[in-house]
Amino acid sequence: IEILYYLAKKIESSKKYPNFSPTTFVEEFERYTNQELNFLIEAGYIEKFYNFFEKNDGIIIPKIYREFTTKNLIVMQHIQGKKLRELTQKELKNKRKNIAETLVNSCLKQIFEIGTFHADLHPGNLILTKNNKIALIDFGIIGTLTEDIKSKGTNLYISLILGEPEEVTNALMSLGKKTRNFNQSAFQAEVTQIITAWHNTSLKQHRITTMMHHLLNTSIKHGLQIPTDAILLAKALVTVEGTCLQLDPNFNFVKFSQPYIEKLAKQKLKSQSTLKKFLSQSKKFKDIAYNLPIQSYELIKKLNTGDITIDIDDIEIKNLANNISNSTTMLSTMLIISAFIVAMALILSGKLQLSQISLIIIFISILVMTIIAFIIIKRR
Repeated sequence: IEILYYLAKKIESSKKYPNFSPTTFVEEFERYTNQELNFLIEAGYIEKFYNFFEKNDGIIIPKIYREFTTKNLIVMQHIQGKKLRELTQKELKNKRKNIAETLVNSCLKQIFEIGTFHADLHPGNLILTKNNKIALIDFGIIGTLTEDIKSKGTNLYISLILGEPEEVTNALMSLGKKTRNFNQSAFQAEVTQIITAWHNTSLKQHRITTMMHHLLNTSIKHGLQIPTDAILLAKALVTVEGTCLQLDPNFNFVKFSQPYIEKLAKQKLKSQSTLKKFLSQSKKFKDIAYNLPIQSYELIKKLNTGDITIDIDDIEIKNLANNISNSTTMLSTMLIISAFIVAMALILSGKLQLSQISLIIIFISILVMTIIAFIIIKRR
């Protein structure tokens, strides 16, 4: 991890990739490594999944024996069966599609219903029992979604499945954090191109993983920082789809998950959830309204006494100020040059006498023009 931190900082100091922060990914890797080394944390997650899937016919979660479990040792129920990667073609015969569908269903429920998901569902972490149930093991890499990220992630996924480029762009922008280098029009154009190309491919090549990979790269490229939990969510979906395609090369993740997503979209529009959100926002508004008179009074008092400063640190404002300053300098220079040209023309035409005073004025004009020219060159 120390070596990874060293390399990440080297990449960042080179400033070759201004929109990419490798240190953030190393921090996340360190956090999950420390989490994996503490079995009490993993045991807590297993119990959460055990309680949720206890009545599920297709999924088994091993029971934890807390009395024997410590930080360095985890004791759980033994699962009779074989890992998916150990199964032969004969053992998997006529079971592939059913296993893939059960796995995707469990993954979608974890993400959109529990808000906590197993992010590493590869064939080595899945056991097929004798009665054709799937047991999930190794809960070291777990993703947890806040209500905000879960809501935004749901909007993104619904938009992806429905193939709506504009909605995908909006969902990504609401999910991520815009940097100073973010170019919205270029970002939107590239997202539209990715979504359109993806939905025009054949069903066999209709892989959500490829498209999500492109979207994440595009976000980083255009200066949009995506939260690590959202990236872990993408990893979970990528891993599940990869496992399903190993089981059944013709399995279509998008087509299978679409009915579930449509059901989820309808649930989001229910009046109960809308009322709950309205009440939550009303509470926030109540707090703002309560504090508004006091804050307004403090602001007016500071304005009256002149004890208020506004700090503008926006690069576009600074550029505007520099442009105005440069334009003023250029205008002053042109006025002096114009006056000098007029004076010289009058002298050469004989309308003005060439005296010592005029020579001094001409000399001062040349000196001023030289100084201004030097200032312009120095600024550039």
